[in-house]
Amino acid sequence: MFEGDAMDKVFEFLMRKQGKYISGEELSSIIGISRTAIWKRIKALRDMGFDIKAETKKGYMLVEVPDLLLPDLIEYRLSTDFIGRKIIYYDSIGSTNEVAKGLAMDNCEEGTIVVSEEQVSGKGRISRGWYSPRADGIYCSIILKPAVPISEASKLTQLIGLGIARALQKEGLNPLIKWPNDIVINGKKICGILTEMAAEMDAIHHVVAGFGINVNNQHFPEELGNIATSLYLESGKKFNRTELLASILKEIETGYNIYISGEYSGFIEEVKGISATLGKRVRIIKNNQEYTGTALDILPSGALLVKQDDGELTEIQAGDVSVRGVMGYA
Repeated sequence: MFEGDAMDKVFEFLMRKQGKYISGEELSSIIGISRTAIWKRIKALRDMGFDIKAETKKGYMLVEVPDLLLPDLIEYRLSTDFIGRKIIYYDSIGSTNEVAKGLAMDNCEEGTIVVSEEQVSGKGRISRGWYSPRADGIYCSIILKPAVPISEASKLTQLIGLGIARALQKEGLNPLIKWPNDIVINGKKICGILTEMAAEMDAIHHVVAGFGINVNNQHFPEELGNIATSLYLESGKKFNRTELLASILKEIETGYNIYISGEYSGFIEEVKGISATLGKRVRIIKNNQEYTGTALDILPSGALLVKQDDGELTEIQAGDVSVRGVMGYA
């Protein structure tokens, strides 16, 4: 585990001058630490995977940055006020949500995120697993403490999904939200979201919002081939994961700030505009029972309005319910 609290000044200057030399003497003078301390920090960065050249009379040059979700890299690209300003990093972990829940119970600050290069026990909704290969995706959990009525908490999943979708739109992609917690492109899943809440009858203690995004995956296990895809497979290009995560966190924070100000349902119309579910024939699966119908609307409450085949209108709450397309995953 690596915990990032503040921007390392040596790292910051190397990033600013990537591809150019900067002398140890200049670094020492600007930062106010000894050249020996500079060398120790250079060594620590190399140990983390940074390719840094050192040449007599020229100094140090950052040649290549590792494709890792390192706190310094995320923080360097971050433009949020509080989400992601405290980063807990793992190379490998069971589940980012499980660690985040423990941190939340210890009263960590709001906006803390847990990221990992891989998850060996990644979780989806209704106790499903989540395929989380090392260094291909983004596996992140955010700790939130919204002072909102408990009745409004269920909408957070869709709010997180909208933030992710907005960031992907800026990359030229066309993501759709499959109600309530998946993002799909061309009918295949690229992101799953799992929100877990700790609350009493009249107050929310915290919410852990976890998401896994298939970013640079080039292939999937055979059993996932027909339902999963990645940003790489859909676009043909590799993505910088820290840049993308920083963009996602900014979009999520923008929407979250509006949400906690009291506009609990304002974003629902935008969710409806990029819904992969509305107008589709769907199967509703709950408690080993299932029925089919047509998804008509997403209500201000965040519930899915479905017209069953027998004509009955039903409001589906986002709980232990699976909604699948009749003709396929989405």
